[in-house]
Amino acid sequence: MELDVRSLQAPNGWVERDLRPRFPDLAERALEAYEIGTRCEDTGSISVEELARLEGFCADRSSMLRDWATQVVGALGRIIPAAAELLQKLAGHGRAEVGISAVGALHFSDNLELFASVVSSGLRHKSHKVRILAACKIQTFGMRNLVGQLQDAIGRETNAEARGSLESSLRLLLDGYLVKQLENGEVYVTVSVGKAFRSQLFSPEEFRQLGIEAIQESLRLGANV
Repeated sequence: MELDVRSLQAPNGWVERDLRPRFPDLAERALEAYEIGTRCEDTGSISVEELARLEGFCADRSSMLRDWATQVVGALGRIIPAAAELLQKLAGHGRAEVGISAVGALHFSDNLELFASVVSSGLRHKSHKVRILAACKIQTFGMRNLVGQLQDAIGRETNAEARGSLESSLRLLLDGYLVKQLENGEVYVTVSVGKAFRSQLFSPEEFRQLGIEAIQESLRLGANV
């Protein structure tokens, strides 16, 4: 499935409902981002001025405008190299929220070069939240070709929370499941199902009796064991 600008949620509804009543200027900029996106998608090119406008929107303090504009850039990045370069630049932006929006704009992996460049920037971001999201994207899309990058990121990770999350993403990517034993002895099993997860808690006895293979199969079928 491909993502283009017009397949994004048209901004008119939420702009008029959520933005214009309180933030009319933001509403106009959100619509401008969409207009730039559709125009550039039709022509297959983007001007320096249009690129600069989108970059400004993507770094805005408003999360609604920032996330929306970054989605537009992500869609354009599939077909316009300059937009792809901008998305990669945004993924390494000094502000964590900008990096999160950029990595979050990766909804499909049909452009492997774009996907790899953005998550690579994300894995090296100074914010552990961006690094965690980048690792999650690699796992979610099953990008085994990026296992090496993820392993390298784990090797240089100094934040304990982030390291644990990155390791979990790696295990889910390679094995398809994750087993964690809690302090009280219970076992928490997470199984990847497409681009989602299913989890269930087991007593030690239940886990031993059922076995991980049966647990995986049942969770993937959507049933509690």
